[in-house]
Amino acid sequence: MKFDLSTLGPREFENLAQTLALAELGSVLTLFGAGPDGGREATFEGPVTFGVGGPLIEGYGVLQAKYCESTTTPQKDATWLIAQIREELDNWKTSTKRNRKPDCLVFVTNVTLSGVPRTGGIDRVEKELKKRCEDLGISRWYVWHGETVHRLLEKHPKIRTSYAAWVLPGDVLSEMYAQLSARKREVGKALQRYLAKELLRDLHVNLDQAGSADDLQIPLADVFIDLPMGPSGQGVSTPYSLHTLRYLIDSCDSKTWTHRPNFQSKGGRRFVLVGGPGQGKSTVSQFLCQIYRSRLVDGTTVGRTTEVAQAVKLIANQTAVESLTPKSHRWPVKVILTQLADDLARGRAKSLLQFIALRVTDATDVNVTPQDLREWLVAFPWLVLLDGLDEVPASSNRDQVLAAINEFLIDVEEASADVMIVATTRPQGYTEEFSTSNYLHLELNPLGKERALHYAKKLATARHGEDSERTSRLMGRLTQAADEESTARLMSSPLQVTIMAVLLDRMGKAPKDRYTLFKDYYRVIYERELEKEGAATNLLRDHRADIDAIHADVGLLLQTRSERSGDTESRIGIKEFSSIIEQRLASEGHSGASLEALTKAISLAATDRLVFLVPSRAGEVGFEIRSLQEFWAADALMSASDEQVRDRLTLISVSSHWRNVLLFAVGKIYAERRHLRDSVSVVVAELNLQTDGSSPLTRRLALGSRLAVDILADGMVKAPKHEAVLVDQAMRLFSLPAIDESERLLAALSDNGLKIAKGNLENRIREGGKVNENVLVFLGHLIARGDEWAKEQVQRFYADLNDEEKD
Repeated sequence: MKFDLSTLGPREFENLAQTLALAELGSVLTLFGAGPDGGREATFEGPVTFGVGGPLIEGYGVLQAKYCESTTTPQKDATWLIAQIREELDNWKTSTKRNRKPDCLVFVTNVTLSGVPRTGGIDRVEKELKKRCEDLGISRWYVWHGETVHRLLEKHPKIRTSYAAWVLPGDVLSEMYAQLSARKREVGKALQRYLAKELLRDLHVNLDQAGSADDLQIPLADVFIDLPMGPSGQGVSTPYSLHTLRYLIDSCDSKTWTHRPNFQSKGGRRFVLVGGPGQGKSTVSQFLCQIYRSRLVDGTTVGRTTEVAQAVKLIANQTAVESLTPKSHRWPVKVILTQLADDLARGRAKSLLQFIALRVTDATDVNVTPQDLREWLVAFPWLVLLDGLDEVPASSNRDQVLAAINEFLIDVEEASADVMIVATTRPQGYTEEFSTSNYLHLELNPLGKERALHYAKKLATARHGEDSERTSRLMGRLTQAADEESTARLMSSPLQVTIMAVLLDRMGKAPKDRYTLFKDYYRVIYERELEKEGAATNLLRDHRADIDAIHADVGLLLQTRSERSGDTESRIGIKEFSSIIEQRLASEGHSGASLEALTKAISLAATDRLVFLVPSRAGEVGFEIRSLQEFWAADALMSASDEQVRDRLTLISVSSHWRNVLLFAVGKIYAERRHLRDSVSVVVAELNLQTDGSSPLTRRLALGSRLAVDILADGMVKAPKHEAVLVDQAMRLFSLPAIDESERLLAALSDNGLKIAKGNLENRIREGGKVNENVLVFLGHLIARGDEWAKEQVQRFYADLNDEEKD
């Protein structure tokens, strides 16, 4: 078997050289870690035998690794190695720190030397070593060049498996199964075909099905941008301010990866990616899978169609542009946790491995078993994406899902397998089910103006071309929106930027709150559908109120149903969907043959696309993007009397599962049912009263204050008196023990809201009120922005503090 040593890097190759030497020489070997080592990766004291039947070495031996990062021709590579040997032996001759010269010297290199007599690399290197080692009194010397390393990897299968992600060639799966039984060869080909099919299935961005600006399907690779991440709000600090995918790929590549002391690489390569609605966590995991799928599919013939080859080339080009090309191989598998929850609840799967095996079997018609995957787990490194824990509500079978994941981790530990795990979740409803002791939590940050416009430019270029006048006009509008505070906050996530681009492509003015953003988005997509020709156009034109109501009914049904065990997918069968349509039309007075015909026509339209309702699979429809489902669930909740709306707001305000629905409902109140604005303030205040009067643990939650921050962040509140109430409630967070909400609160405040907050804090400081860590952190964020008022308040606080100490 041929191995690829070019992707290891100097540090990883040094580790490999040490591991192979340890296998050959045994426990007499002493290893040295990173840092100054006096020209030694390892040493040994003879007598020692080099492998079974090898030569017996007496005295003191030294092993050195020499890694060439850019190999070219055998002749040039041999010249490079000779130069490295000269430099090392000169150091042994002149350095005062290398006072003990070895009796035996072993060089390990990734360079492959030619065996041509006299002029080949082997003879040239041997001649150089003989001359210089004899001058130094070194009696024995050996070179383990590339071919030697290949043979040693074949000889030591456990080492080969451990380094498989880095050293196996492009056609990894074929190589792994080439010399095995017919059964395993069949499984290997099934794994290849599965990757190819998954590659094509995840090729395009979701919004192409969920109501994009036109019918053009856009490859994800064309518009993907890496997303910024920062310290997690889950209590695990990280020293990075990096981009998410780059960091995860680096973690995959590092053979010695660790994120905390005593956290070993095989057991510790586990992450939780936390991000809000539409912030891009699922897209990051999707593209991460695509990168590793394309690497494994590239170079193989199994499952490689023209379409697959084009997809591989596209992804490779884009990863190169974004500097996201991995060095290692991993077998990627994306597990949508709602699907796992359904299969577990219905008894179709009893474990995570069985769930994956069923997916491979369904895609390839080869009966792949959990035992096949256990063997593959031992043989090759994996990348497992666990997408959407928040979409499996605690009231559903979340415990069953987590148990299946933990059982899988037991399989991983027992096999000593190299598995990297990335789970995704919203912060709402997440209570650290993935323990911070075992998972590093990474939190997605808002895009910021530069990244938002970078993503918008990719979108515009993909739709209209780089030099198009339409692209130029759209980017001008988006840049203006990003410069205005009221609209810039609606461009903080990829989903929001996508919607804003769709709207500004058709209209010149951007909405200023999130509810109106989604409402205008639906209106623009609806109007786009009306411009098409076909039977569905008449339905949309003549039955707009009915279509709106059907969206709302389906949204509320799916949002409610997703709380129940074993029914977590955002989809509904056509038969049940037709029943919803029929009930709506019957309530409007339709009956008889006309009712039946109209029901059938609307149901049929949904099998293609009915504005936001799209076919998710054969015989089912739903919302492909969860935020759209939540928008319509809110619309359904608001279709009631004022008293009923107040009761519904109170009822869902305590549920994390309904938080985004609640925010859309509040947005509709501020935009369209303004007489209910006081009801929102009451809900916020009551939530704080409920926690103020209970145990210290629940007081820490400050649910009303956190809801107030969410409302302010969505930009809904325009009236100063209502804004003042919510800012006051939000600032009760400052009375809690140390929190991590100060920066989020500051970002949520408008200019007027910040003025209100400053007045609140100034009164607190002037009147000698409690100024705790939260207040100082908030003021610190303002000072970082260059706010002179904040500097004055901090100076006043410390001056008063010094006066108190003097007294």
